[in-house]
Amino acid sequence: MVTASFDPPRYVLTVTRTGSGSGSVSSSPSGISCGTDCSEPYDSGTNVTLTASAAGGSTFANWSGCDTVSGTMCTVVMSSAKTVTATFTQGTGGVTRTGVSSGGEYACVGLSSGTVQCTGRNQFGQLGDGSWTDSSVLVSVSGITTATRVTAGDEFACALLSNGTATCWGLGESGQRGDGSFGTFALVPVAVNGLTGAVGLAAGYGHTCALLSNGTMRCWGENREGQLGNGTTANPGTAQPVTVSGISGATAFTTGAYHTCALLGNGTVRCWGRNNQGQLGNGTFTNSSTAVAVAGLTGVTAVSGGGTHTCAVVNDGTVRCWGENEFGQLGNGTTTTATTPVPVVGLSGVIDISAGWLHTCALRGDGTIQCWGQNQFGQLGNGSTTNRTTPVQVSGITGAIGVTAGWWHHSCALLGGSTVKCWGRNDWGQFGNGTTTSSLTPVTMMQ
Repeated sequence: MVTASFDPPRYVLTVTRTGSGSGSVSSSPSGISCGTDCSEPYDSGTNVTLTASAAGGSTFANWSGCDTVSGTMCTVVMSSAKTVTATFTQGTGGVTRTGVSSGGEYACVGLSSGTVQCTGRNQFGQLGDGSWTDSSVLVSVSGITTATRVTAGDEFACALLSNGTATCWGLGESGQRGDGSFGTFALVPVAVNGLTGAVGLAAGYGHTCALLSNGTMRCWGENREGQLGNGTTANPGTAQPVTVSGISGATAFTTGAYHTCALLGNGTVRCWGRNNQGQLGNGTFTNSSTAVAVAGLTGVTAVSGGGTHTCAVVNDGTVRCWGENEFGQLGNGTTTTATTPVPVVGLSGVIDISAGWLHTCALRGDGTIQCWGQNQFGQLGNGSTTNRTTPVQVSGITGAIGVTAGWWHHSCALLGGSTVKCWGRNDWGQFGNGTTTSSLTPVTMMQ
């Protein structure tokens, strides 16, 4: 009897390197050491794990062409000849990211150098680089060198400057840039009129507010629903700052889509603006152009307004939410709207909160993030598209120091070491990772 044996077919795996930086790639099983040897044949069915290592002064950005990716590691199953690409970017010379803010279909980051960069959709100039060109990588906002905070609204963005003034760019049809005009767009930043002494800044869907060092507030922009809080409504709005009535001793605040809330020094919260879903938290559905107290809420340490809901962290590390709950964004295990605060189920150790359009994310003191609500585009980051009425953990996030739930369908986190990771919808490049590929789990924004 004659027995025949056949060697399995072999396929070549090729690694290419791209980007403004430099680095090397090694493999297990061995064979690729790219640097010098960037291709190797492997038996059919072999699982090859590639590891990227950035050179000094560079940062690894992302993989493409892999079967699976985990941080700097790329896994490929050899079933045919394959090519994968590792992207490295040039380092920032000691400059680190200090904040991230997710807008409608774009995102912006603040840097320790006082500059700002943005990525994603740019049809109204919301990237601030002087163009209308969308970008899937970060571009520098023109002329900003002293920013201490950046905030992304729906289709406009603003930066708080170190001298207590502010500047805004992008859409302005409701006066949300605060420059005294209702011009459709500004491709580069323009100064907010008459604002001084600002220590906080936040952008809503079409309005913007600032917290002043004396504990009072100023707001500008869209005011059809009374979201500027000065006792009036205006169509479309007010194009320069006005004083919020009855607010003093504020320590923090939030701008929802069409409402605003202030956290006072005594740990209570007052809200104003649209209230069609109970997002003001006072037990009614009545809009208010002046501040009303959120019912039964004390000991608050952080507050965030979303599309038509609001959430607050209290001093025991738990969370309360109120307003619309169609997709479970209140996190209490139901889809029933609440006009007063309800507790989020099973959540503890929370230090910060971010309410998006129809979902919510919480940052815990251990550096993990949990999200709940709408998940149609993976904006909860748990690898699925199933809506959740209670919190789920975002996959693979550790060491987080900030979180932002976008106005539409993506979320981002700032990690220690200046890394930003984003998840959800990425059709305009809002992840800043050089692609327009959406992801149900976090991917790394390029440096």
